[in-house]
Amino acid sequence: IVDRCSYDFSRIENEMDKLVRMKVEIDYDIIDELIYKQPEFDVFKAIDSVLLYEPELALTYLDDMFRLNISALGYLTLLYNNFVNATKVFSAREAKPESLGISQYQINKVKYDFKYSSKSASEGMEIIGKVIQGIKKGIYEEKSGTYIAVCKILSLS
Repeated sequence: IVDRCSYDFSRIENEMDKLVRMKVEIDYDIIDELIYKQPEFDVFKAIDSVLLYEPELALTYLDDMFRLNISALGYLTLLYNNFVNATKVFSAREAKPESLGISQYQINKVKYDFKYSSKSASEGMEIIGKVIQGIKKGIYEEKSGTYIAVCKILSLS
């Protein structure tokens, strides 16, 4: 029950009260049946699906994100930062944390997990930046702007 309720004491108390009032024997099947567990969304896996050029998975993550009513601005900002990092790494003669202002982990992520060209990194950064500004100015709704940005990025080579 604790896990299902994400360690939220008030929710645990409410769910226990519900089970007691129903006068049912509490076992794993009853817990699975009667206590809703909100699915988790891992924004970093969602970002990685775009960087690794996994279109179907990337769009599935977006569907999940919006189904769970998670704001897309944080997702877009992280995605933008990854494209900024890629642009820095691609434009450097020698990619070192000291000269680029990013960690070695971020450099390695670009080197090994970023499946776009240098030109596409710049284009992707521009696409995401425009969509973020468009959402903030009310030009795009969060959902449609995010899908537009991701689909445009997935169309880059």
